[in-house]
Amino acid sequence: MIRINLLPQSERERFSYTEKQIAAALCLLILTGTVFWGLSLLTGSKLKVLEEKQMAVENRRLELLEQVSRAHELEQRIELKESRIRHISKIRINQQLPVYYLATLVRNLPHEKVWFETLSFDQEGSVEIQGVALDNQVFARYVNSLRKSQFFRSVSTQRTSHRQIMDQSLVEFEFRIQAGPVRE
Repeated sequence: MIRINLLPQSERERFSYTEKQIAAALCLLILTGTVFWGLSLLTGSKLKVLEEKQMAVENRRLELLEQVSRAHELEQRIELKESRIRHISKIRINQQLPVYYLATLVRNLPHEKVWFETLSFDQEGSVEIQGVALDNQVFARYVNSLRKSQFFRSVSTQRTSHRQIMDQSLVEFEFRIQAGPVRE
């Protein structure tokens, strides 16, 4: 069977159905390729921006870690200096303690009733005193007043005896004081 197209040439189909399908598939393929290419460019640029942000965050983290390590170092230096200051203060207080001990001994001393013959300090904070007193009551009051002092932990009498000095009967004594830090 023969077909004759009697339509004018301008109205005739220029392309066949298969040619149209091939052209549509080719356009769809180009469009799909273009979309994928655009998406890959977009994700690539976003990936690049994210990588740059990650690098910036990592650099900032390293800077902060460096600052933290410097801060820790400064804290250690400050703690060391504070420790040294505490030790120096403690040494200064301990240097002044013997003066306080002597001042307390003299302040509580009943004048013209008790006399020291020897007084010695040792490294452990002990004070040994030997001397004479007018009588036992004067010596006992003196020892009790020393026991009330904030600078002495304990006061213990080692010995007491009678001693004649120029026709007067006096009490010879020896006692030990355990000096200690100031009680608060």
